[in-house]
Amino acid sequence: MLIIGMILGLILIFLIYVSNRTNNVNKWFAFAGLFCIFGISKEIYLINVMPYLENTFGETISQNILIMPYNLQAWIAFNLTMPVAVLASLYFYGMDTKNPKLLRFIGISLFVPILILSFLFSPLALFEHEIHNPYFWHVYSAYNLALCMVFVFFIVKSVLNEKNGHIRIQKLLVALVVLPLIIYSVITVYIAHPLGIAEVLNPWAGIVLIILLCILVFIYMAFRNGMMGLSLSKDTYNWNSEMSLVSKGAEYTSHILKNQIDKMEWCIDNLKTEYSRFNAEESEELLILSRSLSTLKDYMNKIKKYSKTIVLSEENVNLKSLIENSLSLPNDAVEVHWQLPDEIYLLCDKTHMSEVFINIISNACDAIRVKKNSGTITIKGEYDANKRYYLISITDDGAGMSNENMENMFKPYFTTKNPEKNFGIGLTYCKNAIEKHEGSIKAESRIGEGTTMIIALPVKRINGGEKHV
Repeated sequence: MLIIGMILGLILIFLIYVSNRTNNVNKWFAFAGLFCIFGISKEIYLINVMPYLENTFGETISQNILIMPYNLQAWIAFNLTMPVAVLASLYFYGMDTKNPKLLRFIGISLFVPILILSFLFSPLALFEHEIHNPYFWHVYSAYNLALCMVFVFFIVKSVLNEKNGHIRIQKLLVALVVLPLIIYSVITVYIAHPLGIAEVLNPWAGIVLIILLCILVFIYMAFRNGMMGLSLSKDTYNWNSEMSLVSKGAEYTSHILKNQIDKMEWCIDNLKTEYSRFNAEESEELLILSRSLSTLKDYMNKIKKYSKTIVLSEENVNLKSLIENSLSLPNDAVEVHWQLPDEIYLLCDKTHMSEVFINIISNACDAIRVKKNSGTITIKGEYDANKRYYLISITDDGAGMSNENMENMFKPYFTTKNPEKNFGIGLTYCKNAIEKHEGSIKAESRIGEGTTMIIALPVKRINGGEKHV
């Protein structure tokens, strides 16, 4: 059971760390978990490894040397786990951006008690202290329980203080993973063991079950909405290959229709000339042919434009100005509310990103028009909980979308609008262009309430990679 718990713990630590290796929250949580694992490994050494060494080497190795690996692991688990966990909670709370000087001061202060404890209870004699020194557990229990309360306080406060709904959910999920692990470990080690009720609780079976549940939740959320910076995809198709099919389809259709369209244009021009010669009014049939031909030409031009392989020509542009220049509102009845800082600059292909915003805002205006004559569009920018991505959300209070439409909205040629004017490739292009910028796009919508399109771009593209909140 101990070995299983240790393996599962290492898997969870690995998932947390690789989810975002550059983020301080992930790194400090991973370190805290690793130090906590030493609490399990010392028991494995004491129960399995040490007896084997005694039987193998007999009297050739002293008891002091045999017990030394246990003492070292116990010192790491008892002294380092909770201080590092508290540091992780402070980064999670955002103290590195709110008050970095205070964070440095607290970080240094946290390790002062370690020196005092190491002086009171020699690291080379922790096993003896555990068994024979009645004050050992009292002191270490008070120390670690106090730090545990600080840890829980900042984790909970960070979740409660978060105003952004999307980020708050992400923080809540992280709290649901780390809080049970830390609290259970502290209770079983620093309360149950000193009171002699650890055997009743069967702590190792409990910790294995909790770690397993945390791993399952972590992986599930990574597939669903992302977890601590990790976002896994269960899609079995390749996006670029799908775009390639769109491009090939456009080339094939263009090749077939080009000559026929030219002939139709020639015929229509001749008919219009004949009508003008006799000062006759153009027939309804001729007008229909002209409109149909115009629709075909628009379709071919747009699909050629959007299905080409995207090659980025990057430059730093002011994000708010880029979006403002992309606005083409149908009338004054549509208001734009800005929650986007003026100083945000984006490293991007200006042409492609402008086209992305044109498509999304145009769709927002159409959704408002379907529901009512007037409405609002809110454009917001903020960093995600892990400070790995900059989120640009464009929210309208229009008609909203059904779940079925949301599942299909990025597929080529899917459209809920008039197929004579809309060809269902705008959002396909947007997704491809954003992914070329190493980002992602998703939608949140409720029928009758509106839609939010969320574009996530890596922070290295924002203000030269600077991270702000």
